[in-house]
Amino acid sequence: MFPGIILQDVKLFTYPDKMGEEEAREAGLKPIVLGEISNDTTAEDTKRAAAEMLEKDLDLLVFSGGDGTARDIYSVIGDKLPILGIPTGVKIHSGVYAVDPRSAGELLCSFIKGVNIDFKLEEVMDIDEDAFRENILQARLYGYMKTLYSEEYIQGGKESSRATDESSLIGIANELTSRMSTYNTSAPDDFELIYHQHTIYNSVVETMVKKKLIDLIY
Repeated sequence: MFPGIILQDVKLFTYPDKMGEEEAREAGLKPIVLGEISNDTTAEDTKRAAAEMLEKDLDLLVFSGGDGTARDIYSVIGDKLPILGIPTGVKIHSGVYAVDPRSAGELLCSFIKGVNIDFKLEEVMDIDEDAFRENILQARLYGYMKTLYSEEYIQGGKESSRATDESSLIGIANELTSRMSTYNTSAPDDFELIYHQHTIYNSVVETMVKKKLIDLIY
């Protein structure tokens, strides 16, 4: 699985259960598990995990998610730790993520082997919430993180855009659906969504219906 790597030489810290432990054990690794989480993880769990990882003075912090996750981690560690982001399917503006999970794996293997190691300050971007409330869809720069870098494997930063293209809408729709499920796990199929009648909100909801993420009842 990790050709040419002596895994006994790698010390792996994770957070419990679905925040890294499960995946590590499925891969045959023996992680050192930190902290505690509830059944329904939130941004606060991510921030708490980042804070505990920062105390361990890691060689590399690896995380999966999208722009929101990168923003949460940046709010805790800034550029104090080298990082690598693994993208998980949503529209991503931040330059801290590999182009896809396989690329992240290739880059991580190179890092562990000690070859072709380079770091670059990459942008942490997320939806500008103030602009979104004004019916404008655009990304905002929140800061920079020290990112394990390869021109071949890392997405790199993207300039803020006012374009409301389909991929952006799909990304927001997927993220919103995910958060709805997280906050309503007891009845994930029975969730009432109330939104303002503005172009951006309408487009997101229409995309959610089109992609069969939700059913719309008037």
